[in-house]
Amino acid sequence: MSLAKEMAELASRFVASTDDATVFDFGLASLPRLEAVVARQPIAEATTRTWGAYLGQTIRQQSPDVITWVDHATAAATSSAVRGLGYGPDISAILRVGADGYWFPLTKVEKFQRNGKQDSLAAFAGVVLAMAPRAASPDQDERERARRAEGDERALAAGTRFRDEPTAATLCELVGAVGGNVHYSRYAEIYRQLELRTDELTCAAVALARQRRSSADRPRAWRARARCSA
Repeated sequence: MSLAKEMAELASRFVASTDDATVFDFGLASLPRLEAVVARQPIAEATTRTWGAYLGQTIRQQSPDVITWVDHATAAATSSAVRGLGYGPDISAILRVGADGYWFPLTKVEKFQRNGKQDSLAAFAGVVLAMAPRAASPDQDERERARRAEGDERALAAGTRFRDEPTAATLCELVGAVGGNVHYSRYAEIYRQLELRTDELTCAAVALARQRRSSADRPRAWRARARCSA
């Protein structure tokens, strides 16, 4: 059985098991009710997969042409960000949005159980759909590919300069260039290609903060240090 069929069947089975199947109609308005069901239960692999299947199917039905189920191996083959997560039951079924966006409804279910409303399932669905690409003409697709290729080239050039000379100025240039890339997985891949280290980014960020501190702020900062050391 394909992953897409398995998740569709799990979601349908969940709907059939509820007291009022008309509430769980795969509409976005049903997700607060799903939260009410999930919040009352302990974390377990089987229920995580079932509820994650319903969440994912609800998202898919809003935009089925660009949102698909993929397994971890398929996503990891094209995304270094997914590869870096390793494998676990909660990322065995992933939503691919467009060409290179990956979202984790099973993981989100577990997070909601741990953290409550701050990891709302309904809000998660809204974010995923907001990131979903709209249908475009072939000409628009070509322009978008060209725009992203140009952005990647700028980001790689800025990253190379930062790697060779990690300063506040080159960090600003890198952040500005990378910020033009649409999805996290794109600039995560750029950082990986450049083998940029966290310590270099941190040191440059500190230097930037010091550089941007205005002369008017300095006396206040000195007074604060004096109070701390007194």
